[in-house]
Amino acid sequence: MYKYLSSFSALMATVLVCALTASAQDLTVRDTPQDSAGFTAYQKEWAKKYPDYFIISTGSVRVTLQEVKEEPDMSYVRLQEEPPKDLNSVLVSVEKIVNIASKLWEIVKDGKPVANIDTKYATAYPDGVTSATQLAQWTKPKTYVYGFYAANLYGSTMIDCKYKVSYTYSGSYKGVGKFLTGVAVIPTSITVGWGYRFDMSAQVPDSTIANVGTDKSPVAAMQLKLTWKMSTVLKEVTGTSVYYVQGDGYYEEIASPWKKDQKEPENVKAAAPLITFFNQQKGTVGDVFARNSGLGNETCAISDSRPIVPIPTPIPVPLPPVPHPAVPPAEKPCSPCPEPPPSEIHTDHQHGNCKNGHEHYFEYHQEPAPGCKCRLVKKTKCL
Repeated sequence: MYKYLSSFSALMATVLVCALTASAQDLTVRDTPQDSAGFTAYQKEWAKKYPDYFIISTGSVRVTLQEVKEEPDMSYVRLQEEPPKDLNSVLVSVEKIVNIASKLWEIVKDGKPVANIDTKYATAYPDGVTSATQLAQWTKPKTYVYGFYAANLYGSTMIDCKYKVSYTYSGSYKGVGKFLTGVAVIPTSITVGWGYRFDMSAQVPDSTIANVGTDKSPVAAMQLKLTWKMSTVLKEVTGTSVYYVQGDGYYEEIASPWKKDQKEPENVKAAAPLITFFNQQKGTVGDVFARNSGLGNETCAISDSRPIVPIPTPIPVPLPPVPHPAVPPAEKPCSPCPEPPPSEIHTDHQHGNCKNGHEHYFEYHQEPAPGCKCRLVKKTKCL
């Protein structure tokens, strides 16, 4: 893609300014507490021999926007709301917007989606509304699909998580306002390498619920804060992404510590008029700038003699590399259990249904590695 954009960027650099929203937050890295639960003695032993396996390369951590789509319906979430029995008795204030659903919830725990994750979501309703059914004119839900990857110092992908941010918007109360419901984060696939733990949670602070419209024509807005934690027996890495959503459908990632390797579809579409203009030009980069800036080459000091190379549309966007989760180290084989005690034969008394005597014999049952614990089991058979 870069060979197509090289001359384009040289021509338009003095015309376009790409503004970044909100400064990206840093990843937080700290040593894992010694008393941290969830890691086995075998993992601790391996960490001493191969520490690089158990340390996340912060430069490898990235998130990519993979798809933007409409959902056919709201089946991605199960609304936990009930409308009041007497709608006429409800006092509704459309200019005051509140979240009546989840404010803080877990999404992924120990590398697995939490139970009933489809019942966890946030809303931005007029104060007094207790159900999405009290609002009308909802649009089809919009979904942003992300891929999140992190590798260890060996370069092996240890965290591979796909998740989607979905929301339904444009709901109105008696024809007034644009509100939000079903603002949710749904994990769709998670792969976590051996010796690693991955947790994710969401939060919608009440302080971020706002009316960005007017009192007579309110537009709901909220910030969805996504917090990640990747941990091993040696290190913990945490970070936060913040997504901004409005009741008119506007969506933006306003803070993230991750590398963004892929152009968002909206950005590519927004560049379409400039690409069309560029492809209609003839000559060199310097010639085109001089013709369209209203200034001569001497004044602009542009002496770029590269020929114009048309930009194909749509612009080819490279796909992210396919991660390959690392194979965990082979478990150390268990030492064999000791020989069991000798059998005991009894003919002087009856045991159960054994009328002619019985034999007690012993077997060891061994736990798999790395536990390897031997448990002695007593069994009986009739003679």
